[in-house]
Amino acid sequence: MITRKEGSTIFTIGDNFKHNLALLIRESGMKQKEFAEKIDISESTLSGYLKGTKSPTLSFLCKIKEYNPAIDLDQFLFEKSETAGLTTSKELEKYSGIYYVYYLDSREPERTLSNEIIHEDPGLNIKKALLYVNKYSSRSKETDCIGFFNLSHYKNISEVVEQLNEKTNFHILSDRLQAAYPYSFYSGTFKISHENVFIALERTTGNQDQVLIALHHIENDHPNYIGGLGTLNSSSSEKTSNPTVQIVALTRVEADDFLVKQIKKNLEFHVSNIDISKKPAVYNMLNIVKQIYSKDEDSLYSSFSRATIDNMLMALLQSLINDVLSEHKLSYYEITQETDSRFYKILKEREERNKYGEQQQ
Repeated sequence: MITRKEGSTIFTIGDNFKHNLALLIRESGMKQKEFAEKIDISESTLSGYLKGTKSPTLSFLCKIKEYNPAIDLDQFLFEKSETAGLTTSKELEKYSGIYYVYYLDSREPERTLSNEIIHEDPGLNIKKALLYVNKYSSRSKETDCIGFFNLSHYKNISEVVEQLNEKTNFHILSDRLQAAYPYSFYSGTFKISHENVFIALERTTGNQDQVLIALHHIENDHPNYIGGLGTLNSSSSEKTSNPTVQIVALTRVEADDFLVKQIKKNLEFHVSNIDISKKPAVYNMLNIVKQIYSKDEDSLYSSFSRATIDNMLMALLQSLINDVLSEHKLSYYEITQETDSRFYKILKEREERNKYGEQQQ
């Protein structure tokens, strides 16, 4: 037995520690022998800790912390817990679980025609990813999460979802999935502020990449967050379809055709209305057109060939386009509470429709 005196309160390492250790082993899904091997101690030493005949050493506690960095050792040693020394705040709990993540494909599609590469408008090609938020954490406003981008096909998505639904220790599950999908696997943190949720993910295998997602922290009184819109910042290369700076949609349910159409509408970036009437290029183009169709034979452009006039108009049109693009170099789509709430309402109606369909069956 070990006691720790703090003020007038005495904490004793005994039943609470044994309970939390047994719970940790049970949550790992491993047998005692396997768990002992995992943290590199003998099975007899582990058995002594569980029976209370041995007190935990500093080396053992370091190995427990290494096994699960989220564990609060003070709580693990001295306070009986229902989650192996990890707390579950109500705010984090409502966000925990699996999400489908929808974003626009950043690659430019290509097709071959007569041995030439024809670049097509990518349109709104939707890509699907996964996000899994851990339920347990020793931090009240922050927990661990993992993500999966660029899974090769939908079969892989189904396989990952199936594994995420297993009741397995989060860190063991992460290690297993990273080994299985090294180039699609991202890990990081899920943080809650008063008004926002921030998700920071990193891929360390292959080309290093970071994904940053910002969402609104809304519906605080709702017991379960079902999804919403956010902004996403990542990198992309010609070989991958990683999301770049764009809108992202999260949902608890896998989108059907109806929901995909709704998501597409919300993933488009919008720019402000442009008044081109005062653009010099527009004035010059109008002037040219007026003189071309003028009956005055002494018009400035009466002697110009059609090809010359076409080139002049084309140059002015290009100038106008360049001006417009220059003004919108830093254009962005703002995710307001209003737009996010509208999307949340769509998800809520879809969720209720799905529940009604299940009841009918």
